[in-house]
Amino acid sequence: MSNSGNSNRIVKTVCNLCTNHCGINAHVENGRIVKIDGMQEHPFHNLCLKAYSLPEMVHSSERLTNPLKKQGAQFREVSWDEAFSSITDKLTSIRQEYGANALVTWLGVATTISPLIKSMTRRFSDVFGTPNYTSAFAYCFLARVLLHTVNFDYSAVFHMGIDTTMVCT
Repeated sequence: MSNSGNSNRIVKTVCNLCTNHCGINAHVENGRIVKIDGMQEHPFHNLCLKAYSLPEMVHSSERLTNPLKKQGAQFREVSWDEAFSSITDKLTSIRQEYGANALVTWLGVATTISPLIKSMTRRFSDVFGTPNYTSAFAYCFLARVLLHTVNFDYSAVFHMGIDTTMVCT
């Protein structure tokens, strides 16, 4: 496959399904991804099953391509304009009725999300006026790092101002 005048080509990109962002060659035929393989010139090119499953994920008949809105117990497809308008109206209502602090933005597992998404979520929180920006990292990973540090690496703890006098040895 080449990038010549036909509709078959290789698109060099990265996989965004984890934090490694492995280099991939997406083989495209007639506008559809038909194969994924590792981009040899990229430092991370030994692909996992997630990367190899990209064609199936992208072209799945079950993949959502339009927004859905819940009405009662059912979901109905809506236009992008209606979806954004509904979200805007709800967020405006929350801020007017309860104040900006009533909104919490939660990022999920921050270590697996791209820096761009983290930045955009943080910016959205700032523009909305809420200081309540958090992620699973704040609840799980940081506690694990602190406990590991307290138990195995006291030098780092001293720089953090944590009282280690109650730590069992």
